Amino acid sequence: MTSQDKQSFNGNIGESRTNQILSEKFYVSKRSVDIDGTDFIVELRFGNIKKFREFKETGVVQAKFFEGYNEVKIAKQYVFDEDGLRTNFFAILHTNDKQGEKRRYFFTSQDIHNNLRVREDKKTSKEYYIFSLTRNKTFSEFLDFNDEEINRIIEKGILDTEDYKRQKFIAEVEQKFKEENKKTFELKNAKLFKEVEDFHIVDKLYTCLNYFDDFRRITSWRLVDKISFKESINTNTFYNQFELKTNNSEIIDFFKNIEIEKSVEIIDPNKFPNTEHIRYKCHYIVNRLNENLIISLDNLNSNETIDIYKKEKTDYNSLETLLHTLNFHGVNEFIQREIENNEFWPSLNRAYSLIHIGKYEQAKKLLQTISKNSIKAKKPIATFFSKSNLRLIAWRVWDDQYPNLDNVISDLPISHEKEEILRALSDGSLTNDYQNSIDDLYSDIIEYKKRRVPNHTDTLIHKLYCKYGEYVNFIEGNYYALDTYSEYKKITHKVIESFIISYSMKDSYYNHLHKFNDFMIRVIITQCDPGNLIKWLQRYNISDIKYDTESKYLEKTIKSFFSEDNLDFLASEINFIDNRTSNPDLRRKTENYFKNICYILAYFEVKIEEYDFLKKVGNFILKTDVDVNTTFAITHPILRKPNSFSITDILNFIELIIDQKHTDSYIVTNCLVTLNEKDFKFSEENIDLIESIENLALEKPSYNLFSILPKVISEKRKENFCEKICSHLISRFNSEIFEEAIINDLIRSKEEFFEEYLNTYNSLKNSGSYLLFKHVSPYTGIDYRIAERLNNLVTVIYKLKYFNYSEHPIIKRVRELSPYYNYLLSDCAEQFEVKWLLENKSPIILGHLSENIHIKNCLETSLKQNFNKELGKIYLKYFCEI
Repeated sequence: MTSQDKQSFNGNIGESRTNQILSEKFYVSKRSVDIDGTDFIVELRFGNIKKFREFKETGVVQAKFFEGYNEVKIAKQYVFDEDGLRTNFFAILHTNDKQGEKRRYFFTSQDIHNNLRVREDKKTSKEYYIFSLTRNKTFSEFLDFNDEEINRIIEKGILDTEDYKRQKFIAEVEQKFKEENKKTFELKNAKLFKEVEDFHIVDKLYTCLNYFDDFRRITSWRLVDKISFKESINTNTFYNQFELKTNNSEIIDFFKNIEIEKSVEIIDPNKFPNTEHIRYKCHYIVNRLNENLIISLDNLNSNETIDIYKKEKTDYNSLETLLHTLNFHGVNEFIQREIENNEFWPSLNRAYSLIHIGKYEQAKKLLQTISKNSIKAKKPIATFFSKSNLRLIAWRVWDDQYPNLDNVISDLPISHEKEEILRALSDGSLTNDYQNSIDDLYSDIIEYKKRRVPNHTDTLIHKLYCKYGEYVNFIEGNYYALDTYSEYKKITHKVIESFIISYSMKDSYYNHLHKFNDFMIRVIITQCDPGNLIKWLQRYNISDIKYDTESKYLEKTIKSFFSEDNLDFLASEINFIDNRTSNPDLRRKTENYFKNICYILAYFEVKIEEYDFLKKVGNFILKTDVDVNTTFAITHPILRKPNSFSITDILNFIELIIDQKHTDSYIVTNCLVTLNEKDFKFSEENIDLIESIENLALEKPSYNLFSILPKVISEKRKENFCEKICSHLISRFNSEIFEEAIINDLIRSKEEFFEEYLNTYNSLKNSGSYLLFKHVSPYTGIDYRIAERLNNLVTVIYKLKYFNYSEHPIIKRVRELSPYYNYLLSDCAEQFEVKWLLENKSPIILGHLSENIHIKNCLETSLKQNFNKELGKIYLKYFCEI
């Protein structure tokens, strides 16, 4: 057999095998391409001749046969048209393996472009894509697709091509007649429903749910709107709070004929006659609804609710899960791997994740590639999301060169409805719409709280939860990166505060939020400002909040966030080098995540002891250089749940804090408070640690170590500490140490140091009159910095009962600064102002003043005339006789 005969023979084999696959689904005709290949023209089959005649688009399938490692050439002109990649072109390459078994490789135009190399023919100067098997390149991901899968992909490619050309035509017409109402050209639901009116319900649902298939996620109400076709004038199908509500008997019967657990099973296939790819389509229908938060069907013909949620196992190695569980090392590792999937959504996911870990330059390069390739591939929605994320990156890095999204959207060949969605994203109106809905619910919940009358908030909370869930699902599901300081943040904060308010109102008789779930916890950790979170938890006075987890989200997040690999990655990204960090946004996020985790552990029903948390925090401090303002958050769980921490762990943690010089906060103080609650006393075994704490107390006297340390050491050690204080004051006098020692009865020779202490006030002058009002005490008009020192002086005098110093030159100068100090430091009977009680809330001062009947009467009169919450607390604690 000659070489030419051999090629012709192989071409006939490829043609025969391909025709056998395609003829089951399509009307097939062919045209000769070359001696070793054939083009098949495939047309969709329709139920009636009218639709067949109206539908113009066809598909082109090139069939080839090759042997062993021989090359196969596909002309580049077949893969591209004037607009980019031809979405209706496919190639099926047939061969036999060593055992003589039939094998085939199936490629779309996108697959060809992404995976085959291009080579120019020197004789003709034409370019070809070259396919050839090698030991390293086996193309296994394209091998042996079954007939049904091949035909389904070809059918979708033809439909996508037809839709693209129709939308392109509409866009061109609209460009010429801009004054015309775009809805003139819009693909109405009525037209869509007309197209599917003769379809079986499986095909109806499948076709209509495919309308937004170019979006990865779509808002739930829009999706359900596409399947709101009518059986009669009374047919009603709509969406509400994660439910598909309908009295359409076709839709109801469809869901009654499938079983949904971890997969979708058809109960009676005979009820789905003349329907191809039934199993695939049923899976698609359920998945598409579930992806967009539609998880149950409410049969409006009865009180029946059908669960349509497919209980899939979470992929903990997916990029979304890695990001949600704060596994930034895992995210970075995932992204650095070679991309095996050249689809646009996975690539957008990578770029979106890079944005979230602060790697803007990498994200920018990837998004520029996606933007360019998605235009070629006729994926306009992917083009928009890549451009919008490029705009956000430009804003983040202060780059004034960024895409004009209005122009981008105008150039996209999409329907008016889809354009409307993209413009709502671009100009923020979609966020505003959700914000307005959430604002109304938030205001109602706040109002119920203020009224202090019996009201149920569970219905409001459920509406709020559903509304916010829809918004987050759409934004995150399309990998649309938002500015964290935008309205999105405001929405999130109102939602979280509403959850906390409702939970704070729960009782046995009325229905309110009674537990938090994994989604709520994730939103709190990743989206909430820590300052707001702790403010709400304390303002609404809640603790031991119930947390019901299905996926152990918090446990997995703590494990991944504090893992060695993750901390090493964070250290390399956020630590300061030459007073600068290479990733400021990730540093800020890391600090916030740490604080929020600590607050959740403190206020929620979580078994901290299961996490070995202090060791994890210690490692966090060792590896990263976050400041004490961040790590101080650990004191919340330590103080609120002392029994969750062992004495050994607390002692080791104190030692680490001191060794790392992480001491500019109350961390050590609060650890000692917890040890005291556990009735712990330091022994001689801890002598080195005791000395370290004593030295820290002398070095940083303002952190109240003088008050708590004597309670956890022996009397003998306390005496030693007193002697150390005296020695320190003799060698280098320090007014703060003296004040703390006096107040806490840790000094014996009081008179010896008092004169020296007074001398430290010699140069004190009030500069309050030269400062803005916000810098002075509202009760005395004294500069805050000076007022603090003066209040300490008064406290020391009252503790020592040295009232005979009123005529001392320094005390006289202090008295002249304000009537408040004149009243406290002299025997004169000037009028006392009740507001002065708020200036210095020291128990020493207030305890002394509580013995004054005149002050008590003044306070009672003031509270009757104009109640003040803080003054009321002082009255109950010091003046009220119970």
